[in-house]
Amino acid sequence: MSREDTILDLVQQLKTGRLTRRQFVLRGVAVGLSLTAVGTLLAACGGNEKAAAEATLPPMDETKPEEIVVFNWADYLAPPVRKGFEKEYGIKVKEAYFDNNEAMLAKLKAGARGYDVAVPTGYTASVLIKSGLAEPLDFDYLPNMKNTLPTFQDPVYDPGTDGLHYTVPYMWGTAGYCLRTDILDDPITRWADLWDPKYKDKISMMFDERECLGAALKLLGRSLNTTSEDEINAAADKLIEQKPLVQKYVITNSYREIVSGKAPITHCWNGEVGLAYNSLGKGSEKIVRFVFPDEGFSSWVDTLMIPVGGNSRYGAHLLMDYLMRPEVSAENALWVGYLPPSQEALDAVKAGTPIAEMIIPTEAEMERAEVLGDVGEAAKLYSAAWQRVVAA
Repeated sequence: MSREDTILDLVQQLKTGRLTRRQFVLRGVAVGLSLTAVGTLLAACGGNEKAAAEATLPPMDETKPEEIVVFNWADYLAPPVRKGFEKEYGIKVKEAYFDNNEAMLAKLKAGARGYDVAVPTGYTASVLIKSGLAEPLDFDYLPNMKNTLPTFQDPVYDPGTDGLHYTVPYMWGTAGYCLRTDILDDPITRWADLWDPKYKDKISMMFDERECLGAALKLLGRSLNTTSEDEINAAADKLIEQKPLVQKYVITNSYREIVSGKAPITHCWNGEVGLAYNSLGKGSEKIVRFVFPDEGFSSWVDTLMIPVGGNSRYGAHLLMDYLMRPEVSAENALWVGYLPPSQEALDAVKAGTPIAEMIIPTEAEMERAEVLGDVGEAAKLYSAAWQRVVAA
């Protein structure tokens, strides 16, 4: 479908009520329309112009900065990709790191400033938006948003309730566990297997509040986004029950556990298997197996957003758009091990590594997935329950 046909289709969907005005604004800018053009089309369709008015942004200062700072997970930006951006734009990219979403959120809420781009998972991005800690994006400067898959065009964690959007997709993935089949070749497929005493000292778990509690919640047949205090506490009790079996809790870089093989059952995100393959080398796809647990598992999207207090909105937009180029996104994904947000980049990853088929969930597997969401005030219940697990 041509760009013109796509725009006509969007207009028809708006007129027939299949698109809300907010959805029309987002999808219009995603196909390359300016906010002014979107507003004109809304008015021509007889729509309320409020959505377009709300989407008005201050003019962009196009002065190139000497440096921008990315607040990121460790090992989550390929050095060749960073260097490619620096060479093309003459802007140095500096990184600061966090270990988990909760640590990143706490630091930004405490007033940390000076980060031009941050990389929160979707549910944390939602909290940052609601907390007024995110800057709205100008999609006139993000033309490569059009390359991303439709599922990322209007995400639940960034619904544009004020007519503005705050995130673009970076990478996506799921949680589960990896087996080193050359060490332990048992045909296990469930979370429940990680509570089997026969595997004492053969298990490592992520030191991650939502993922560990989420695994226990799925084992108990509950939603990993539950807001029930009883269910959250039951999940904590289950993790405390498991704790004597666990060799270690891994704060970051679970792929190193896979590589070492010291804990042949490694609770991890699927991309850690890609990173392990990069370390172990060709042929290692034969000695690892990633499990999408039978009881269900989390799925997530890591986003790119501009936290308040950054030094250059323009530099941030340049980097975000660069990272959404399909060829750049694919190169980055092959290095970091996770899955890119465009079909073209995803196809390149499938062609570029033999591990891809193992870590990309099938449609049937994704039916068991649940997206990690913002649980609102219940986040305090999760934190309290997790601290009880840590202290046990």
